[in-house]
Amino acid sequence: MLAPGKFILKVTVDKGDWAQGKNIGFLGWFNDDISLLTALRKSGGFGLLWTSDSNWGEYMKMNANYKFSAYLAAGIPVIVSNNIAERDTVVRKNLGLAVDSLDEAVSKVANMNERLYQDMVAGVQVFSNLIREGYFTRKCLTDAVFKLLYD
Repeated sequence: MLAPGKFILKVTVDKGDWAQGKNIGFLGWFNDDISLLTALRKSGGFGLLWTSDSNWGEYMKMNANYKFSAYLAAGIPVIVSNNIAERDTVVRKNLGLAVDSLDEAVSKVANMNERLYQDMVAGVQVFSNLIREGYFTRKCLTDAVFKLLYD
């Protein structure tokens, strides 16, 4: 366990000079979902969905990206912008934190206790099973068939 205030940011990229001397751990780059999910599960913490690019920001207001479901499928809570499409789901289902800035995210994580984090992990666990077992996809397909053939 690290001393208070000494957290390691774990990133899913290969080691780079840009991180030299910083509290950054490298999980490496993953070309397949199974390896990525396994690495994320083992690393714990939070999955960060964030962009400072205005075009991506507009896109994320309408459509949460692939990483959103990857982090949740791995069983780790997410940190998202209050502007993303799935913000209400994150808050309502206790799947992580919705914030207005990275500074707010850092502050909330720094002031979080173990119980609050474990409550989020428990909420994510239920949701992650639905993702991994394909229930959301099945529901969409079932709804589409009913719409097409029944309505």
